[in-house]
Amino acid sequence: MKRKIIGIILTLILISSPLTLFANAGSEKNPELEDETGERRSTIDIKSVWFFEKPDEPEYLYVNMKLANFKIFRIGQSFSVDFKINNKRYDVWLDKFFFIEFYYLETVQISGQVKKINSIISWKVPKSLIENPKAGGKITDISPSSVDGLYLRFRVIIPMQILEKWFNISYNDFYDSEIPILKKFYDYSQDVFNFAIDWTESEGKDYIIQY
Repeated sequence: MKRKIIGIILTLILISSPLTLFANAGSEKNPELEDETGERRSTIDIKSVWFFEKPDEPEYLYVNMKLANFKIFRIGQSFSVDFKINNKRYDVWLDKFFFIEFYYLETVQISGQVKKINSIISWKVPKSLIENPKAGGKITDISPSSVDGLYLRFRVIIPMQILEKWFNISYNDFYDSEIPILKKFYDYSQDVFNFAIDWTESEGKDYIIQY
C-alpha cells in the first residue's frame, strides 16, 4: 500500500513539473502584462507584453509587445520594453529610420521583427547580453512604452515653435494664461500628448526563465 501511495505521489510530481513550466511561460494568450486600449492612437496603443523561450534556442530570450492595431510603422514611432533581471534594468527598443527598422537592447543592435498582421513586435535577445540568467531566475518590473513622435511634432511641437518665434509665447505661458485661445491650445496639446504617447504602470506578472 505504501509503495502504491509513493508511486502515485511520484507520478503527480512528474506530471506537474511540465505543467508548472508551461504556466510560467508567457504567450499571447497568457501575457505577463496587459494594458487597457482605446485611449491612444491605435498604432501605438499597447495591449500586452510577454516573454518566451524556445527549447531549440535556449541562448535567446524573446520579448514581445502587442498593439491594438498596428497597420503601419511610420517614421517617428518608437517602442520599448523595460524589465529587470537580478535587480538590473534592461531596455529593448525599436526605432525606424526611413525604411529601415532598428532593434536594440540598450545600445547593442539585435534581431527582431514586426508582424503587422498580428500587430506584434518581437525582439530576439541573446542571453549573453543580459548576463546569462539561469533557469528559475525572474524577470520583474516590466514596463512598456510607445510614442508617435511625428504626430506629436506636427500637432503640438511645430505650432508651439511658431508661437514662440512669432509671438514670443512660451509653453509655460499657457499655465496661467486667461486668454481663451491660449487655454484652449494648452488643453488641446495635452490631449495630443496623451493620445500620441502610451506607457503603462500596470502590475504585471513575473516571467520565470525556463532554460
